[in-house]
Amino acid sequence: MWSSACLYLLDEPHVRVGDVRHDLVPSRPVYLLIYLACRGEWVGREALAGLFWPDRPEEEARHNLRVVLHRAKALPWAGGLEVERERVRLRMDTDTAHFRQALGQAHWERAVRLHRRPFLQGFPWQDAPALEDWATLERESLREAWQQAARHHAEALQQAEQHAEACRLLAEILRQNLLSEDIVQDYLRAAYLAGQREAALKVYERFVQELKQELGLEPLRATQELAQALRRNESAQIPGEKPHPKHNLPGFNTRFVGRQLELAALERKLTNPECRLLTLVGLGGMGKTRLAVELAQRMADRFADGVWFVPLVGVETPDLLVASIASALSLGLRGPTDPKTQLRRYLQYKEMLLLLDNFERLQAEAGLLEDLLQAPGLRLVVTSRVALELPSEWLFDLGGLTYPPLHTEEPLGNYDAVRFFYQRAERQNLSLEPSASTLEAMAELCRRVEGMPLALELAATWLRVLSLEELLAQVSHSLGVLPTEPHFPEHQHSLQAIMDYSYGLLSEAQQAALARLAVFPGGFSLEAAEQVAGAHLGRLLQLINHALLRRSSDGRYQMHELVRQFALEQLQQSNEARTVYEKLLGYFRTLADQAESHLGSEQQLHWLARLDAEADNLHHVLDWGYAHNIPEAVLLTVSLGRYWEATGRWQGGAFWVRQALAHLDQVPSEVQARLFLKALGMAVGMDDHSAAQALAPKALERCKQAGIPEFVAEYHNLMGWLATNRQQFHKAQKHLQKSLELAQKSRCERVENHALLNLGNLALKQNRLEEAGLYLERSLKLAQARQDARLEMISLANWTGYLLGRQAYARSVELCETALALAQRLEHPFYKALIQGNLGYALWQLGDYPAAEPIYRAHVLEFFELGNLAFFSENALELAAFWSHLGFTEEAVRLWFAVEGLRQKHGYPVFEGYLELRQRVMGSVLPEQLASLQQAGETMSAPEIRDFIRQAARFPQPETLV
Repeated sequence: MWSSACLYLLDEPHVRVGDVRHDLVPSRPVYLLIYLACRGEWVGREALAGLFWPDRPEEEARHNLRVVLHRAKALPWAGGLEVERERVRLRMDTDTAHFRQALGQAHWERAVRLHRRPFLQGFPWQDAPALEDWATLERESLREAWQQAARHHAEALQQAEQHAEACRLLAEILRQNLLSEDIVQDYLRAAYLAGQREAALKVYERFVQELKQELGLEPLRATQELAQALRRNESAQIPGEKPHPKHNLPGFNTRFVGRQLELAALERKLTNPECRLLTLVGLGGMGKTRLAVELAQRMADRFADGVWFVPLVGVETPDLLVASIASALSLGLRGPTDPKTQLRRYLQYKEMLLLLDNFERLQAEAGLLEDLLQAPGLRLVVTSRVALELPSEWLFDLGGLTYPPLHTEEPLGNYDAVRFFYQRAERQNLSLEPSASTLEAMAELCRRVEGMPLALELAATWLRVLSLEELLAQVSHSLGVLPTEPHFPEHQHSLQAIMDYSYGLLSEAQQAALARLAVFPGGFSLEAAEQVAGAHLGRLLQLINHALLRRSSDGRYQMHELVRQFALEQLQQSNEARTVYEKLLGYFRTLADQAESHLGSEQQLHWLARLDAEADNLHHVLDWGYAHNIPEAVLLTVSLGRYWEATGRWQGGAFWVRQALAHLDQVPSEVQARLFLKALGMAVGMDDHSAAQALAPKALERCKQAGIPEFVAEYHNLMGWLATNRQQFHKAQKHLQKSLELAQKSRCERVENHALLNLGNLALKQNRLEEAGLYLERSLKLAQARQDARLEMISLANWTGYLLGRQAYARSVELCETALALAQRLEHPFYKALIQGNLGYALWQLGDYPAAEPIYRAHVLEFFELGNLAFFSENALELAAFWSHLGFTEEAVRLWFAVEGLRQKHGYPVFEGYLELRQRVMGSVLPEQLASLQQAGETMSAPEIRDFIRQAARFPQPETLV
């Protein structure tokens, strides 16, 4: 990194080198350096040449690039430019990189401060249309990210009672996106509290007008109630701020058009208590996904545990279906329990909506949905080309957008299909005069494709080369030459004709790029497109202009599944399909290797997120690799092992490891040993004793054959972990001591760290506190020296448990706070809950009751959210004892009876200290009170127990014991 220079693109565009400012003067060398700085990585010369001179022969384009590079080197701020024979990069700080870093670290205030103005706003791109398109897409992506950061920062400001500043920030968001109704609600509350009631009502009136004009909608009832309370100036009537709904719904760069009748009908169905499974059935290209996402967004605040989108493109087996749902919910599947059972238990007490998209290839697995619906608070919305034929299924047949019938007297612009086509034409920077003849031509096109959105979107791109009349004639001609079959619907003929013609409009290079990109069912990054498909940014922008690709708000590129299947057919008919797939395997192997080296570090979240985004692609390429006996698939599986472990996807990982074990003869002995260690590690992690015992001798044999001591050390560490879990403490001690000895001898600090940690845990289980402390302290110091944040967190969690056993409560509080910050930064909810429990208990023992009770209560609730009823119930009983200690005796006894009933229902065993706790709680009330409290407690369901614990926030703050 050229440390003295920084490029500012979220401000007046300029470069600062030390104290010297250089304004950016539009020129190709400046354009090149801006683009390279934003990429922040090596970029191939071929990609750059294609981006700047897409219509020139390759030799001429590369010559032009050499000239521009020579001129760029002369710029006073180009000291970080590195040029190699086939690639180029610019090592330079940028404010956009700092902005994204602030987002990743949830430093919302810093992110808001960095985004001073839209990305390169008003900067001229002379004779560089592809770069101008790139800048437009970047500007939109960064603007959406800024809105997210601004909203989070506004929440923090309101919590700090800085209502005027929060109001200013929310108003700034609304200036860019007035139709964001949840932001409008936040603004109305903040404006009232800031004393800006009149300004708030003016914003509300503008919102109402634009909502009616743009979408033909009325504000939500909650928004109307807020406005009415503002008009009456009744502070008591201003509803408190609701937590923003939890969701992972995809964003779209285009406005949702029409479908108001369909949305109203779907909302009516989904609010009917009897409708638990709603399937949107329609042909590909009808807009099922977009409609379902819009429905989920509108209903998100009705589900306390959120709405979750589960993409199922490329998922065709029951194991992967369960894994995909669990992945969308960030649920780690582990232990010997069947994954379906784990998923069902997690959902059992959730109030949640799942949106399962593209289910048609999984019809044989639809019975799983009936199993999941045993959870009373769960609703399912499914999109599919075919009905699921389940007893509980409610069907909604989706046709095209409304289009004008012949000889209608209704204004043509009132029909959804006409408005949709007109909007898409506008996005192509085309100005269509809405004359009578133009509208009639649009109406005829909409009739020919029966309002199918995908067909209209593709056809709109033709207006760059055809007039509207020529476009209509071309569609009619294409339909005339298609073979007709009685069972093939007319609008599907129309789509085939339009896709054929759209493909024909592409150059050979564009056609080849589209076909190669079809190997990414889960979308792709620019880097992946370049390395696998040889498709540079300019080529992607060309495909976007043809509506064959779209760029999502996270910067990834997506292809409609029908377009992808069409393009994949073209690839399979060519002679390069195998070559492209081999490149795909190689690309993901490199990515997985890079990620593996960063797991456990401060960059772990970044790399986990990168692999999470590729989940569908990884399944697809592994499936292809094993089907074609490609050794690289085994290598990729080995590289992904730590990713599956770090994310708790033990079951999904075990599925692919089993595939790899069937192809052992394709890889060398070292890889075989690593594979057996991965398989053994997953069996131990899932506490599958029988599988681990079956794998152990083979794993040891392969490790010895490989002749690598650290492999044998890792084997003994895993066997020691397994023996500890099975209460075989003597056996565990032998394995772990052997592991530690071999790891130290071979200087493998990673395995040494694990062995020390496991030895410390083993000593804790045997109440050998002095010895446990020595091991855990060494483990902690080694993790810190290695900068392994994950092992540092685990070591700290266990170290605090050791300190509690030694009654060193003040020191435990200090380390708990450090560990809790790590768990939050690594987004590890299980350890967050565990550490909160240790912290709450330590504060309790120190007598800091006002701090202890809410922390301890939060950790109990966290286990409920994780679906871990065993931990939830055990810790809830300890919470009841704490309440009793604080003087909330009736609440404590009622909670005890409720949780005791829950544990008996699930068959959880009595834990150490249970009887003593029970006696203490029961003795806190009069004997004649017990019967009524028992009756009140035993009738509570698990969600009611959760809500009862939540309501404890209303207890008086305990300062002294009652």
